Amino acid sequence: MVIIVYGFKVTPDYPLYTPLPWGREITYVLMLPAVYLFLSNTATSVPSSAQVLTAHPLSWGCILWSLAHLLSNGAAPGVIVFSTVLLFGVFSIATGNKRGIKSTKDKRPQLLKEIRFLVVAASIYLALVWGHVYISGINIV
Repeated sequence: MVIIVYGFKVTPDYPLYTPLPWGREITYVLMLPAVYLFLSNTATSVPSSAQVLTAHPLSWGCILWSLAHLLSNGAAPGVIVFSTVLLFGVFSIATGNKRGIKSTKDKRPQLLKEIRFLVVAASIYLALVWGHVYISGINIV
């Protein structure tokens, strides 16, 4: 992550396209499920329905993260980083499917456990929103 942020900061900043006028708002909306999906992919068991729906929650989280940021950022450094992560996510799903990777859980977690997990994901999402300036140097709030 440090290398990505460093590369982002040293890449010449010039616009490649104009972001959508509502791109920032859609980014806020897409980032919560992206965080949820990203956190659903761990070595230990987490109470997430995402693991029932897909064998690739991390990859789907990366795809949502990238798409969200591509909608709100048209500058060269961002486009390079976000499109690279988008391609990684798509490639990861395609190769995983080709290898026959299946979802690991056969039933949904208990509702209360899933709600607790959603609260944790939402808390991390809010920390990322408010701490974005410290992570990337870009103030979004």
